Amino acid sequence: MSRVSIGAASGIAMQTAVAGIWAVSAVAAPPTDTIVVAATEDVRGIDPQRERDALSHDAHRQVVEGLVGFRDDLEVAPVLAERFEIRDDGRTYVFTLRQGVKFHNGAPLTSAEVKWSWDYLMAEGSVWRCRSALSGQVGLKVEAVETPDAQTVVFRLNQPNGSFLSTLARTDCAMTPVLHPSSLNADGSWKAPVGTGPFTLGERKVGQSIEIVRFPGYVAQTTPHSGMTGRREVLVERVRYLLIPDPATRKAALVSGDVDVATMTGDAAADMRKQPNVNVFSAETASWYGLLLNDSDPMLKDKRVRQGIAAALDRDAIAAAVSYDQAKGTASTLPSFSRYHTALHGTEKKADPAKARALLKAGGYAGQPLTMTTSKRFPLMYDQAVLAQGMLEEVGVKINLEVVEWALQLANYNKGAYQMQSFGYSPRFEPLGHWERIIGPEPRKVWKNPEVIAILKKGEVSSDPVVVQAAADDLFRRFVDEVPAVGIFHVVLEVVANKRIEGLKSSPLGSPYLWNVSIKK
Repeated sequence: MSRVSIGAASGIAMQTAVAGIWAVSAVAAPPTDTIVVAATEDVRGIDPQRERDALSHDAHRQVVEGLVGFRDDLEVAPVLAERFEIRDDGRTYVFTLRQGVKFHNGAPLTSAEVKWSWDYLMAEGSVWRCRSALSGQVGLKVEAVETPDAQTVVFRLNQPNGSFLSTLARTDCAMTPVLHPSSLNADGSWKAPVGTGPFTLGERKVGQSIEIVRFPGYVAQTTPHSGMTGRREVLVERVRYLLIPDPATRKAALVSGDVDVATMTGDAAADMRKQPNVNVFSAETASWYGLLLNDSDPMLKDKRVRQGIAAALDRDAIAAAVSYDQAKGTASTLPSFSRYHTALHGTEKKADPAKARALLKAGGYAGQPLTMTTSKRFPLMYDQAVLAQGMLEEVGVKINLEVVEWALQLANYNKGAYQMQSFGYSPRFEPLGHWERIIGPEPRKVWKNPEVIAILKKGEVSSDPVVVQAAADDLFRRFVDEVPAVGIFHVVLEVVANKRIEGLKSSPLGSPYLWNVSIKK
């Protein structure tokens, strides 16, 4: 099936943008030294100890830095560290800091600030997003952070853990930011992030905009740039993130030139490809969409029924339809740019209706209705459900599509209270994080097989790529056999930029960052 025929057969509403109704009156044309980015949401927090989403805004991720960061291939590389060593079979991590790095207040970076930042983030009562992953609540615990000299920081763990570096690098945790103590007021209350990043924090208008300003004292790395690491230079004076939550208004601002950069997916990005004054850049991300199958449900308990459901789905066709021919189907949770996505992970994704019917019959399925829950909050999730419904009905599976508010779907997901769900996961960048989000004993996890949990744990504690690869491959083979879920596609993020912007590209890590980007003279 082609993308167009699937969309028509499934009744997906393909929105057509009409240029004549796009209008923006409150946005001024960007200055010649400023890049204006359309933001979909306002800053959700600034104090990482007291606000769970603090410093997670795209602007803040260019103000603060951590010891390490993710490259575009999801490997971890030094940032504020010059290098790191793993000792004691993975229980000790030794970081040597880069020379010459300065905070925004001019103070030099030393191990003392790394230790102070760690203590602040991990303090009793802190709600920092990554605290639970490092405090022993889920197994791994950093038992001590030592500073033997000004350039060396030593982390001692309670057990070997191959995901420790990846956890430090997590962008949703602001890359475990290293802050200067002057980020706090004298009374200990939060003042503003004083980091080491290539930008400093500028003016913020709550509910409207936030600016970041070039830090002239920034000392860039000399290694090639990739993702959040390597040589990152600021080539403009400032970047302004302007809150424009409405998609039509964002498109209008891009067409008029009042906004320089915005991220989009699906039909919105397809519309923008027709505009002469913009470029569109695409990159697959680690955000994974699929169908969750509750294998404890009586009708789905027989794995042959679940295998039949998987065999009925044309993943490439679904991916093409929902992404306007940008995404490709997948049977694996691993994105194609991960080093652990081998040729094996590109298999098992072809539809086979005859096989599907045979498996369903062998598993005892006789046309009973199944309920698939979805929400219109996320168009990709809803469209995926509609397309899957049509394909399953072609092999005799009766699907009742239950469209609910997102809050209710999420609540039922967390309780495991559903038959099937059309669902999408936020990106995970750890080597086996793509599997961890569905594996475990928790009610929200769809794959509770103890043997599978043991395989995951063995891979997670190892820092040996050979061991991690073996775990990833074993999990994939079992996944397509047991079918606790059906992988469909990874989201393709598209960045739309005015042609006056040079050096910008889309990144697998998500939203674009504005280092190494300039304005055409």
